[in-house]
Amino acid sequence: MKRLLLLILPLSLACQPHSSTTDANKIDSNTSTLTNTKTGEVDTSKKINLEYLDWKLATINNQIPVFCKKAGLIELLGRPDSLVTPNMNDICVSFFEKDLKFLYYGESQFETSGDSAVISSIHFDNNSKIKLNNGTLVLDNTMTLTKLANLYPNAVQLKEEATIDNGEKVILVRIACSKILSDDSWVLLFKDGKLIRLDYWMPC
Repeated sequence: MKRLLLLILPLSLACQPHSSTTDANKIDSNTSTLTNTKTGEVDTSKKINLEYLDWKLATINNQIPVFCKKAGLIELLGRPDSLVTPNMNDICVSFFEKDLKFLYYGESQFETSGDSAVISSIHFDNNSKIKLNNGTLVLDNTMTLTKLANLYPNAVQLKEEATIDNGEKVILVRIACSKILSDDSWVLLFKDGKLIRLDYWMPC
């Protein structure tokens, strides 16, 4: 599985592996090793995230999964503002292996290939049309950093400052996409304490 690299992320986040001591400490503060419930032995080959927002259970507007049929996405959100075929030389990685296109609702972006679509980025500022749901959790333009800290205290504690492509400074919070430790994550961007953007992200 490949993912599109989103250009707003700081260069240090987008292009370097998490191999430094600082990054290792950050990961360990929010993970734990798996223990065999029968033998009590620790499985050192796997780690689990103590906090995560399950990608498989997340939905768009509490109706369709984040990986869905393109027709279902259009039925839910209406006719897209544009459908763009990207220059693949400008793409680091993508979810799909071939026939990649970007479907836009305002600045919010979905990747499509054939009859499939997948979430890429949701812009919440000036947008009340698209939300991300996971159980009782709703990520939209009413989410604040304070609210998120009540739900994901470890993730918020590890927040970082980042500069987005328009030069603005934002607060970046990473939330794991699954219980089992993996490279992908949700990246949430906050400005003035309010959620303005969410990306589904994997490194190159």
